[in-house]
Amino acid sequence: MTQLKPIETVYKDFRFRSRLEARFAVFFDAMGEKWEYEKEGYNLNGIYYLPDFYLPRLKCFVEIKGETPNKEELDKCSMFRDYVGNAIAIVHGLPTENQGMLYCWDETDGSAGSSEWEFEFCDNNYGELNFCVEDRPDWRNFYMREFEEMFQPMLNVAPQGKLGEALKAAKQARFEHGESGYTERNTKRWMYGRSSAPKKRFLYGRDK
Repeated sequence: MTQLKPIETVYKDFRFRSRLEARFAVFFDAMGEKWEYEKEGYNLNGIYYLPDFYLPRLKCFVEIKGETPNKEELDKCSMFRDYVGNAIAIVHGLPTENQGMLYCWDETDGSAGSSEWEFEFCDNNYGELNFCVEDRPDWRNFYMREFEEMFQPMLNVAPQGKLGEALKAAKQARFEHGESGYTERNTKRWMYGRSSAPKKRFLYGRDK
């Protein structure tokens, strides 16, 4: 049986390996999240790996899959975290459609060590892309300090507000016949209140 290949798609002068990857780029743009595509390849003890996206603000790589990741693909993400020392998330399907897995480190190199989390994309009080993670007994090891701002509990609700508009932009993006896929005016502007307190920043990867 002939295996169908994904359709390569051009968006913002990048040639993505699949239409799904291009839709994620649209999603990140609609969220105002800077991204880099196939930033760098890595040798994981003889296994060569090129993650799809890097999100500089979150200091996290993102791997996109069309189907539910298999054990080999999940193990590769775990190896990436351990060998490279940087967080990586793996997701499948359209943005926010399914829960993903996040492989990261305790930012402080404390007792929490490495961890894996089920997560879903969400937005915080500033309208920025965020990771909502599963609630479990050891959550406080990871919510402390800078983690507190960047991690949120899973809500298990349909995307709303800016996140919902970003998902809509990704779904409706057209790339054929010279269409560019997305422009900022295609989505509404959402206003969020800002606290007067200094905003914390979370680093998923360990500092070298």
